[in-house]
Amino acid sequence: MRDKDKDVLKSVKDLETFLNGKIYGREKLIRAITLSLLSKENVLIQGKHGEAKSFLTHLISKHTNLNTYYKQIHNQTTLQDILGVINPIKFKNGELDLIKTKFWTSNLMFYDECLRNSDLLDFLLEVMVERKCSKTILGEVELEDLICVISTTNPTTEEYHTEKMDMAMFDRFGFIVNVNHLIEDDIDSFKKVIRETNENCNGDSTLIEFDIEAMKEVGDSIRNVVIPKEIYTLVDNFALNCLENKVDFSTRLGQKVKKCIQTLAFYNDREICNMEDFKESIQLIFENRIERTLYNKLTEKLFNVDEFDLNEKLTKLISTYQQEKDKYGKLGDGTILDFLNFYEKKSDKFLFFSESTKKKIEEAFNIINSELMSNTHSLSMNDKIRHIQLYVDYSELEELKDWISSLDLRLETRYLSEIHNKDLKKMLNKQVSLAISDIDTKNHLIKSEIKIVDLNAKSLKAFSQLFDDMGKKNYLSRY
Repeated sequence: MRDKDKDVLKSVKDLETFLNGKIYGREKLIRAITLSLLSKENVLIQGKHGEAKSFLTHLISKHTNLNTYYKQIHNQTTLQDILGVINPIKFKNGELDLIKTKFWTSNLMFYDECLRNSDLLDFLLEVMVERKCSKTILGEVELEDLICVISTTNPTTEEYHTEKMDMAMFDRFGFIVNVNHLIEDDIDSFKKVIRETNENCNGDSTLIEFDIEAMKEVGDSIRNVVIPKEIYTLVDNFALNCLENKVDFSTRLGQKVKKCIQTLAFYNDREICNMEDFKESIQLIFENRIERTLYNKLTEKLFNVDEFDLNEKLTKLISTYQQEKDKYGKLGDGTILDFLNFYEKKSDKFLFFSESTKKKIEEAFNIINSELMSNTHSLSMNDKIRHIQLYVDYSELEELKDWISSLDLRLETRYLSEIHNKDLKKMLNKQVSLAISDIDTKNHLIKSEIKIVDLNAKSLKAFSQLFDDMGKKNYLSRY
C-alpha cells in the first residue's frame, strides 16, 4: 500500500472511531459513511426523525477538513437555493455568473429528506452519478472535488408524506442504511445517550485531517485489490439467488458489490479479498435494500461457510482435471478420495446449496464417475476389488451411482458337482446372491453366478472373502 493510501486509510479509521465515540448504537451507519469516503459510493439513510442523522453531518463538518454541504429539502426548495443566484452586479454589466453556495466546492454533500421534492430528483441523480451539474447558466460543470453524496429520507408512510423512491434512483446508492428510533434498535445505547450529563461534543477540539487529492486517487489502489475466483463464485451465486427470488439485481449493483468487497479488504489493509469482505458487503448493500424476510432467505444459504469451502474444493478438483486431462489417471485416487471425504460431510446440506454450486457438483461428479469407470474397467477381479475397497465408504453417495452401476461384480463358478455346490452354498451369506447359469445334465454338474446384492463396506468385504475362499478351493471359472 502506498504511503498516501495509508494516510487516507488512517484518517478514515480515525473518523470512524471518533464518530462511534460521539453517536452511540449507529455502528453500521458510520461504517457505511466511512467506507463511502474510500469507495466514492453514495449513501441513503432511511429512518425516523430525531436519530442524529443531521448531527452526524455536523460532526464531520466540524471535526474534519472536508468541505461539507448540507441542505434540508422541502417541497419549496429550488435549484437556486442549492446552487446560488445570479450575481446582479455582473448581470448588469452583461456578464453571467453566480453567487455560489458551498455546493460547488464540497467534498461531501448531505441532502436531508431528499424525496420531499420530486422536482429535484433529476438534479440529484446527475450529481450522484455523473459528478457534474448542468442546471445553471454556467452550463455543464464537473464537480471535481465531490467524493460522495449522503441523502436521507423518512419512512414512506402516511404520517411522513414521503414519496417512494423508484428502482432506478435506488440503484444509485451503494450503501443503504435503515435507522429506527434508537430505543427500538439498541436499548443500552439509548440509555447511555439519555444519561449523558453534558453535550457529547462540547469542548472537543478534535480535527481529523484528510489529504483530499490522495482521496481522489485511492480508488486506483482499491481496484487493484485481488478478488479470488471463489469470491466471484459467491457473487454469481448470490446474483442467481436474487434472480430465482425475483429480487432486482442490475449489472450496476453487481459492480457496487465488487467495489465494496475490494474496499473492505483495502480498509482492513489486505491485498486479497476474503469471505468476511464478501459477507459484510452483502449486508451493507442489501440488508436494507430488500424486505427483511427475503434478505434472510437469500443470505441463509449464502453465508454458509460449508458452501464456500465446498466451492473451493470443487474449483480445485475441476481445475486439476482440466490441467491433467491429457494424462492417464488424471486425478489420481488421492485427489478423488480427499474430495469425497470432504463432500460426504457436507452432502446433507445439498438442498440448501445454490443452483450454481449444484451445477459445479454435477460437473465434478461427472469427472469422478468417468475417472473411476476408466480406472476399474480393465482390471482383473482381484485388482478391481482392491481398488473398489478404497471407495466403498462412499458407495451410498447418490452422485456415484453411475460408477457403481457400471461395476461388474460377478463371480462365475466352474461346473461343480452337487457336493461342491453344497459346500459353496455354505460359504455364501446375505450379502451375495446365487443363480444357476448353466447345467451339464450328462455329468450332473452345475455352473453358477454369484453377484453382490448391495455395494457397501460390509458386502464388499464379504464378497472379497468369498472370492479368496473360492479361489483357494478352485471353484472359480476364471479370474
